Order: sequence, then structure tokens, then C-alpha cells
Amino acid sequence: MKIFRYIILLLLLSITDGQSYIEVPLDGLITDRKQEISGMTTYKDNLILLPENRNGYYFYIPFDEIMNTLRTGDKILPIQKTFTTRKLKETHRNC
Repeated sequence: MKIFRYIILLLLLSITDGQSYIEVPLDGLITDRKQEISGMTTYKDNLILLPENRNGYYFYIPFDEIMNTLRTGDKILPIQKTFTTRKLKETHRNC
């Protein structure tokens, strides 16, 4: 299953024939330029998108949804997940 994740990631990021790419249309808060998505990774069967600003959340998209969008062209509404960085803030204070 791990190779499947990387194939999807390559589809999202790579230029397929030297001149074109496959656009995956997104919807919702993630489309706001102020989110400044600066990181991307995979976890289990999800694509994780990390905002530059520490707003206390990140976004994820299940790979099944990406595959469906590649077939249909439908927009994806990434799921917003809350997380806290208290320990990170404490660690930076001690530096």
C-alpha cells in the first residue's frame, strides 16, 4: 500500500509529459491564500497538508478521495483537524 501512496503523490506533484499536470481542485478554507500550505506528507491512507502559520490545525485528504477526483474532476473539501503545539512552544522557550 505504501507504493500506492507515492504513486498518488507523484501524480499530484509531477509534470506528466514535460508540459502538463493533473490539477486536483480543492474547496473550503484550504483555498484561502493566507493558509500558505508549506508542507505535505502522507500518513496511513491520507495526504497531509500543513499550513505555514501555526493556526492549531492541519488538513488531510484520504487517498480514495483523490483517486475519485482524478476520475470525476469533483472538488475535494479537505478535512480540517485540530492539534496543539504546547510542548513545541515550551521546547522553544528553553532554547
